[in-house]
Amino acid sequence: MPSKRKIICRYDDCWENNSFNQKSAYCALHQKIIRNLVMDLFERVSQQMGDEDWLNFKADLQNTKNIIPIGKLQMLLYKYANHTILSAQEKEFIYETFKSHYDEAGKLVPEVEGASENSGGYLAQLDAKLVVLSKMEKLRRNTRGRKIQELISLDEDGAFVTGQKKTQGGKPISEDLLVDIALTNLLGWSSIWREIRALDIDRNGLIEKEGLEQLLRDQYPLQLEKYSFVAYFKQHPCSYDESLMNYVPIKTALNARIARRVQEQREKKQRDELLTFNAEHL
Repeated sequence: MPSKRKIICRYDDCWENNSFNQKSAYCALHQKIIRNLVMDLFERVSQQMGDEDWLNFKADLQNTKNIIPIGKLQMLLYKYANHTILSAQEKEFIYETFKSHYDEAGKLVPEVEGASENSGGYLAQLDAKLVVLSKMEKLRRNTRGRKIQELISLDEDGAFVTGQKKTQGGKPISEDLLVDIALTNLLGWSSIWREIRALDIDRNGLIEKEGLEQLLRDQYPLQLEKYSFVAYFKQHPCSYDESLMNYVPIKTALNARIARRVQEQREKKQRDELLTFNAEHL
């Protein structure tokens, strides 16, 4: 029986075996590199826009529900970002970072194969591919470049270490504590999972650990300031990419406990009201 042909990573000069990766043509390392390159690209592009152009750009994205063909994204960037023109590689990297496997009607579509990278057919296929740009809303206030600048500006006499302890060396977060925190703002809790659902276009239950942690910290900054998610996230790993995790068991377990607590609080309130009523009228 012939052996399965080895598939290597698509990135230039990378010979990593990528045969068992069903989600990307790139190995795990180069997926991360590509994501960073794309975020740097969008950071540069966003800085080329004035405030009015940035608002108009976001409004046009929102009109598409943040799901847009790369060709139309190119037109928006040309219009609002000082006539920016994306290269074929930049388009491919944008697709790799924000890809959607669904068409504009919401139907699953297969990958199109066979066109040469140097052909017009290849470029047309790139322009037709859909990307999901839900994260663009936070780009200017939460960019990789800005985070790096913040790290560079930290004093070397211990401030950097202090900052690291907040996220890596803090107290391990527990499920009990997350339930307590969620109950302080249930609307905020619900908004986290709505955003995650919008990001999980493949509906495979996977999300970047960093992305989920950032959503939680954005919603509950003070409550989570001294806690680390490292050990908690390790309980729900992705077998082929350490930067990803399965969020479904976390969501299911936490929401079940929150629902029970909400019901218990409701029943307690009803009992207390009944006791108060009896004390006043009997």
